[in-house]
Amino acid sequence: MRAIILILAMASVPAQAADQFDLVCTSEKATVRYRVDLQKKEVCSDSCESIWRMGDSTAGELFLIDQKPAYSGDLEEQSVVNRQSGAWRYNSRLRGKLFSRDGHCEPAPFSGFPAAKF
Repeated sequence: MRAIILILAMASVPAQAADQFDLVCTSEKATVRYRVDLQKKEVCSDSCESIWRMGDSTAGELFLIDQKPAYSGDLEEQSVVNRQSGAWRYNSRLRGKLFSRDGHCEPAPFSGFPAAKF
């Protein structure tokens, strides 16, 4: 019985590892490192000062950020990665001003989220 439990536990590790990874996304002017947990649907960037909920994702695209404006003039932000090509697009709009960045993402080992204090 112990052997079966051990085998099942070991078999689940690769699946978990595939659901947790970093993405290093580079454009002409910037590099952003996202830490991604697909199972929890959580992501953070760079020094991971805050962890947020991912947008809906598919087999084709990861919506790392998908923030819709709460009211007219509020921040709208989106960061999307094509899972096949690695193409990355970041857009933000605040008070009618659009900022856009295109680049490419490469997977990297999961560097983890900071430990919770409570």
